[in-house]
Amino acid sequence: MAKEPISTAGGSATTRLVVHNNETIRAFLLVAAADEQRLSGELRDIASDLSSQSSVPYRSLRSVWSALPVGARPSLTALFSGAEFLFSSPKPREKSEELKERLRKLAEMAERKEYEELVKDVAPRMEKAEPFSSYKDQIGFGMPLFFFFLHCSKTDAYFRKTWIIMYIYGSIGDLFLR
Repeated sequence: MAKEPISTAGGSATTRLVVHNNETIRAFLLVAAADEQRLSGELRDIASDLSSQSSVPYRSLRSVWSALPVGARPSLTALFSGAEFLFSSPKPREKSEELKERLRKLAEMAERKEYEELVKDVAPRMEKAEPFSSYKDQIGFGMPLFFFFLHCSKTDAYFRKTWIIMYIYGSIGDLFLR
């Protein structure tokens, strides 16, 4: 099957339905090109041009066929019997740069995940450290705050010195946990 663009009588390329020009279609087009009484000059020229081509656009063939009277034209089933219809592939879509970038990142992620799956038994698993995931982290954060709030609730006289005291209590909490 041909995938080349087919030129019509006007010379422009078409991507619509195209029929392979067999003997039945060629004979019909030659008879139509010779019929001066029933067809206009333009349709006779189209029929003459199409009869010499290897592929015929359906639209042009239909215009010639429908211009003839019912008694002077063959039935469509007789005309298309044994004919091959040629379908052209649509033009591939152009991918945007954003889509290309996203596809590249997804491919990298899939490759990384596949690699991690391959080496999961060989390489030690690296766990991501989460804040406050251990009891020690929670105490280390909570102890200085506890002393700070305890100090602030006891007296307002030391309110201006609270930042210094908070630093001291934070240091005490660090020493306590070591």
